[in-house]
Amino acid sequence: MTTSLDRLGKLVMQRLRDEPFEFFEKLTQGHWKGPSLQRLHRDLRSLSPEQLQIVRRCVRFAVDEGIHSFLFGLQEACEKEKLELRIQGDNVLDLTDGLHGELFTEDGWQARFSKFGEAPRED
Repeated sequence: MTTSLDRLGKLVMQRLRDEPFEFFEKLTQGHWKGPSLQRLHRDLRSLSPEQLQIVRRCVRFAVDEGIHSFLFGLQEACEKEKLELRIQGDNVLDLTDGLHGELFTEDGWQARFSKFGEAPRED
């Protein structure tokens, strides 16, 4: 059974995580033909495989941090400003201890709903 919280998690992972990661991968392959992206494509193509991997890690960390920050801010706004986030009648905040925490662990949104899985740990 899909819960309201799962529906939100799937939407966030598909639209805010998977799509930007896929956009970046297509950019590295020269897929996009828009004039505004051509210089960036050329610049990425000039990088060594090791350098490109560093850029890829930066993109992934930046996107994941943006999602985490957005969810934390959404939680705070709902609590402080008395906003409600409802999905199929459920107040999603009543279903979690913290939206931003739903992202992590083997049972989190990244692992369950993202094509890219849980973010790798860097020690």
